[in-house]
Amino acid sequence: MGEIRGVIANKAEVKFRRLAMRKFGYGKGSLSKALEEALLIWIETCEAESS
Repeated sequence: MGEIRGVIANKAEVKFRRLAMRKFGYGKGSLSKALEEALLIWIETCEAESS
């Protein structure tokens, strides 16, 4: 399991946290689940565009 760190705009962070908690709950790991889902969707999109 890897770790990625980055900095995003406050507005994006607030929206992401709100939606992640709504979808995955307020427990530990919900942000990680949401981030992984978002990254996989982004990866699929980029791969589709390049093929």
